[in-house]
Amino acid sequence: MLVKNSIIYGGTTVIKGATSFLRIAIFTRLLNPAEYGDFAVVMALVAFIDAFAFLWIRQAVMRHITHEHTDQDYTYFTNALIIYGGLSCLCLLISLLMTALGILNMNGLTLVFELVGILVVTEAFSNLAILMARIRLHYHLFLSLNVIKPILSLIVGALLIQAGLGTSGALYGLLAGFTLSCIIGGYFIPDFKHIARALYSPKAIRAICTFGLPLIIVFSLQSAVRVTDRLLLDTIIGGDITGLYAAAQDIPFRLLNIIALAVHLAAYPLAVNAFDHKGKEACRTQLRTNFIFLFGIMCPAIIGMAVLAPGMAYIFVGEAFRPFAIQYFVFFTIISFLNCFVQYYFVLPFHLTKKTKSLIIPSLCGFVVNLIISYFGIRYWGVAGAITGSFLAYATVFAAVFIMGRNIFHLPIPWRATTEIILASSAMGAFVHYLNSGENIIMFCFSVLSGALLYAALILSFNTEGIRNRVHKLLKERAL
Repeated sequence: MLVKNSIIYGGTTVIKGATSFLRIAIFTRLLNPAEYGDFAVVMALVAFIDAFAFLWIRQAVMRHITHEHTDQDYTYFTNALIIYGGLSCLCLLISLLMTALGILNMNGLTLVFELVGILVVTEAFSNLAILMARIRLHYHLFLSLNVIKPILSLIVGALLIQAGLGTSGALYGLLAGFTLSCIIGGYFIPDFKHIARALYSPKAIRAICTFGLPLIIVFSLQSAVRVTDRLLLDTIIGGDITGLYAAAQDIPFRLLNIIALAVHLAAYPLAVNAFDHKGKEACRTQLRTNFIFLFGIMCPAIIGMAVLAPGMAYIFVGEAFRPFAIQYFVFFTIISFLNCFVQYYFVLPFHLTKKTKSLIIPSLCGFVVNLIISYFGIRYWGVAGAITGSFLAYATVFAAVFIMGRNIFHLPIPWRATTEIILASSAMGAFVHYLNSGENIIMFCFSVLSGALLYAALILSFNTEGIRNRVHKLLKERAL
């Protein structure tokens, strides 16, 4: 089930991620670093507000609504939408008010910032539609929404940039993709048709808030670190460096997040089901499998990305962005890896036991560390200060969550399998480095394929977690 669902969700997420990378590649060629910096700041603001205002509601929905319909589902979903609607109105009102007061104005982009509220609301509802399509196992709709949203945003944005609208054109493209996703999701997902005023329930709203509200700080940290870095860089140094920083940061962040999210979408429901219906030991057994699967994909990914940094920079960003991306790519990769493992594995004890309030302290500590270190670091060390602040923020959260989580629900860490994965990934990295693909696209693709095959062969030779028997069983079932 884990492998099957990972392939389904992973394939969809890869398509979505490939479009995101294509957007970086195209926009960094159509926009100069300063213009791309403005676009990156607005994107970071939208992501932060979505995480702060809406992501906690989606997490509550994902924890309480499953593919197996129950009588309480429509009540829960209706009340989640009531909260969603109230926060959406608040976001629009605040955005208009700040624009009217002249607060949201950067480099003459007042008109762009008038769209921030609308972008946030449409992004939030499109994400909710995608989540419900996944929960209800509407695979075709899940695929369609994840493909239409980024592709339409990319096409419309690129056309408007070429028409001379610059950063504004890129953001109008995003608005087009977000809006169409909302319309399609609202029309085709049955849960939206069962919303009724009679289902309003203060008890359901309290249940959503009790589970979700503590997650505001937790999920805001990821976006807060990114938006803080970019705003501080833009304020202290200037827009050019913000654009360079954002482009270099987004490549490993998006790639590793795609990998981790694909596994998480399949693995998390299995862990929840085991915890709720089979007991803690069954849950630990499932989590052990989840960890090996997640680490077994991410470890070779970060090593391969670090080794292939010149080739990735050549493919994914414009010429003006490449020297900066190559110089700092390894650091961004490490930070992104740390962030993904905190978000998709080490916070699970708090989610499974519904003790999400305990996550507030480590998340606040991480944010404060990032704000202080980044502010003074950028003033004295420039970009290196921002990177240092980000790393220390996630390291702080990781250490706190790891220590606190052990007292709530002990997560399994299979050290033997972990060691074998690290050895196989290191050997793969050395081999790929020897091939030295440079900026040759054909050699880059050959290096990726060769490295993947070598890694798979080494894992099979180690027989990590009895993988040879599993592969043999799978092939035998296919042959019958």
